[in-house]
Amino acid sequence: MKKEDNSSSMLQLFFFYFTFAPAKEPKDLNLIIDIGNTKAKIAFFDGGEMVDVVAESNQSLGCLKALCSQYPVEQGIVATVIDLNEKVLADLAALPFPLLWLNHQTPLPVVNLYETPETLGYDRMAAVVGGK
Repeated sequence: MKKEDNSSSMLQLFFFYFTFAPAKEPKDLNLIIDIGNTKAKIAFFDGGEMVDVVAESNQSLGCLKALCSQYPVEQGIVATVIDLNEKVLADLAALPFPLLWLNHQTPLPVVNLYETPETLGYDRMAAVVGGK
């Protein structure tokens, strides 16, 4: 696992999103998973503060279970620009807390004016929201 010092625009979006849906207890964290074309970023937020961020293979998310056992997670959000394999989908489905999947129907503080909203990449939408 490789630790990352900076956050992506997707992480900025999720930070923004979770300011509207904060964890119920101050000790509970929000999990953010940004799955890109080559790697996945897994981040934990306590309110507005990033507690930890790890870069992992987008094909396995091998560290996910261990990371989630280290932190008290209340809820999570996942965005992916690739089709996920069965193992990754099963690992995400097995998490013991609710996950929101970012897609073209997710409520955001901006309006997507594409004629076909589902064709706008979630990473691009995240960049718009993160830059707002």
